[in-house]
Amino acid sequence: MKLKSVQLENVGRFSDVGISFAPNEDKTFNITITIGNNGAGKSTILESIATGLSWYVARIRNEKGSGTPIVELKIKNNCPSASIAMDVASIDGEKKWILSKARKGHKVKKSTKLDDLNKLTNM
Repeated sequence: MKLKSVQLENVGRFSDVGISFAPNEDKTFNITITIGNNGAGKSTILESIATGLSWYVARIRNEKGSGTPIVELKIKNNCPSASIAMDVASIDGEKKWILSKARKGHKVKKSTKLDDLNKLTNM
């Protein structure tokens, strides 16, 4: 399995950011480097990737396993919900799953979707 991209919506300081990892159609090199000033969001990106992949690990251990949820404190200020979308390549093709979290009293903008994750972990 290879992580192709991650999409963050209203997570940390990001309203909507997508990160594609090398190699891909545009980048033939094999490494992706994330740099920035303190507070730029590097740790938020890595924590979001860890959150998304924790569901993969949990579903390998148990088909109904739950990974780390999106913490409400990580939802961007004044936003009702947040989501993390993971796009991976596997021997069975591309798979994508979405994790969502709403603040108390609000509805999610995008629903959590784990169908592709379940297919991937059932292989």
